[in-house]
Amino acid sequence: MSGGGPRLRFAQRDALDGRSASQRHAMARERRRIPPPASRRRQRCAQGAENRNGEPDAIGGAISDRYILSSAPASLVIGPGGSGKTIASGKKAIVEAQRMRPGADGVRRYVLGTWRQKYVNVWKATIPSWWKLFPRDLPGSKWTGASPREAEHIIAFEDRWGACVLTNRFRAFGESADPEDVLGNEFTDCYLNEWPTLPEDLFIALVDRVGREPPREVSGRVGRFFGDGNAPDVLNYLYRDFYETQKPGHVLFSQPSGLSPKRRTSKRSVVSITSIPPR
Repeated sequence: MSGGGPRLRFAQRDALDGRSASQRHAMARERRRIPPPASRRRQRCAQGAENRNGEPDAIGGAISDRYILSSAPASLVIGPGGSGKTIASGKKAIVEAQRMRPGADGVRRYVLGTWRQKYVNVWKATIPSWWKLFPRDLPGSKWTGASPREAEHIIAFEDRWGACVLTNRFRAFGESADPEDVLGNEFTDCYLNEWPTLPEDLFIALVDRVGREPPREVSGRVGRFFGDGNAPDVLNYLYRDFYETQKPGHVLFSQPSGLSPKRRTSKRSVVSITSIPPR
């Protein structure tokens, strides 16, 4: 084996192929400019790493925007703490409300069921995050409920399409709850906060509880599920449905860390909370 360390070996390699170090560096820079094949771009786009134009998209704002605007039957955004998942879910709620068809009185109504495992989680984590976007005393809104019980926030506002009413009902399933306990609930959609921590029995029970308020004859669509959380382990049903054998209608959005140097805030503002006027 020849000695001299890595620098000598690199110099010997350069001498053999007739290229100087500066030429090799130029070639490496040029390779980095060449976009990946179209098939690989499509795969990276589906994973949230690139947008449809093949541009790098490992930035939180673009990924969360696609989650917010998704109309898939089941949308899941995952990422580490501080990546903005919960805030994105709150914005998605207002966007879904704006998308609703108006009723006979011209008002669009949207009823969201927000679920956690326990009411202590609802009041210590989910509701405070919701209040960051929609304060308890937001003009045009009405808050009811107190810890450690269920709560409801009704937000009435207007946009360019007219009047809209968003109702968010905060619920907890409990570790030993019977899935039949959810039968009295009726929602447009369900938001599953920290979805990987919720049992599959709850998800199955709620499938028949969405798309009911308002009725499908008014809304014109079926109910949907969206949620957030940390990446599930391999034994979790979400790993089975979103990763291992992706079910039809299940879309996964991978959010980078809030501390990632590649992350930046999207230039687009999906919703301006401060601009919501009282009804």
